[in-house]
Amino acid sequence: MTAHALNELFNGGMSKVELALLGKRVENDFMGLNSGIMDQFAVAMGKEANAVLLNCDTLDYEYLPFEIGDYVLAIINTNKPRKLVESKYNERFNECRTALKQLQQVLSVNHLCEVSIEDFNRHRSLINDTVVENRALHVISEDQRVKDARQALVSGNIQRFGS
Repeated sequence: MTAHALNELFNGGMSKVELALLGKRVENDFMGLNSGIMDQFAVAMGKEANAVLLNCDTLDYEYLPFEIGDYVLAIINTNKPRKLVESKYNERFNECRTALKQLQQVLSVNHLCEVSIEDFNRHRSLINDTVVENRALHVISEDQRVKDARQALVSGNIQRFGS
């Protein structure tokens, strides 16, 4: 991260969390991308042999053991440019915000990640657009996968984590 290098070079005194927030601000305010903090936080706070579980709202985080034994984690560079500003990322962000507002008619939540699959299924009829409904379902089901992954890592069940 360029900000980290400049912070070190000029003795800026910024913490790693502050640097991650600065990276998010650059994307939001200067590039026009409604990104969150996850990527910047992972770069700034990553720690060898650990996964980082992050609450993107509060910035509370937890290091989880990532001991994979004989298994291999493959990270593949497809060399495909990732241009989120030019993508439909902002559109999807807004669709999720719309779904949240519609669910807030009956649920006292601030974020889609606070909605359980069961609550979503009970109240999905409040969302009047199939695309918006699918976006919300994706976010909510991904959040459940993160919770399941956390449990698998904490219990040392790498096979469950992988599935």
